[in-house]
Amino acid sequence: AFQRRDRAALDKFIASGESGRYTLTDLKRDTNWDENWGYDMLHYVPILKFAQKKSIRVIGLQPSNAEVAIVEKNGIGGISAAVMDGVNLNNKAHKEQFVKTFIPIFSLEDDFGGCQEAMDVYMQRMYEVQCFREEYMAESAALHMDKQYYKSGKGGGWITILAGENHVLGRNGIPFRALRRMAAKQTASINSSQQKKENSSSKRISSKRNNSSHKRNTSVLNRGVFTFVPRATRFPIILAKEAPGISTADYVWFLERDPRIAFDEKIINPAPRGPFAV
Repeated sequence: AFQRRDRAALDKFIASGESGRYTLTDLKRDTNWDENWGYDMLHYVPILKFAQKKSIRVIGLQPSNAEVAIVEKNGIGGISAAVMDGVNLNNKAHKEQFVKTFIPIFSLEDDFGGCQEAMDVYMQRMYEVQCFREEYMAESAALHMDKQYYKSGKGGGWITILAGENHVLGRNGIPFRALRRMAAKQTASINSSQQKKENSSSKRISSKRNNSSHKRNTSVLNRGVFTFVPRATRFPIILAKEAPGISTADYVWFLERDPRIAFDEKIINPAPRGPFAV
């Protein structure tokens, strides 16, 4: 929902506590919510107010609309390495899941004039957009965890990522991307720290010791990367049949609907920027 550049506004909202100095209305305005996201903010009020009350930091993960538009127009090769590099497009299971989502939404005849090649080209471009968004969100999480590691002095902490179902199914969207990026940053940090120690003390550290140190640190710091919120579910829920399994998420946030309100999920608050906006 929020973009990486929204950090100042989110920090201000959390810091204001329940004083009323900086309200949800202020947050909505300063993050340009309606244009950048468009969903009813009331869906997010419970988690935002909880975070504010408990002084839990909230960070935005998303890229800007302008950055997404570049990939939509020019493909993943159109985005500079300074914005995002290392976008993985080669996960077969992830691509298959994307295709399953894509095919029912579009009609070969109505949307592409019966041209299979045109449909394939468009589908590939939309897949690159999704991968870019997921890689960017994973990088946002990794950057935050890397900063937390040094700030706390205790090896970091936890991050809970609230993400759409299509970004976490099978763990092939954000989860594995975040794990890879966190591990890379932590290993680089460990190598840098060890190199400085070696240079200052002129002592050589064995390869075996280096490798074991890497494993201990990255194992601890990567706990909790698989904590996600997928979809809302109707109530009462039949856990054995309807609850998402661990292939979707480790933790699921259920928000019970008001039984007094008629709810039709086909028409209420659809994705504001198309089927792949989330």
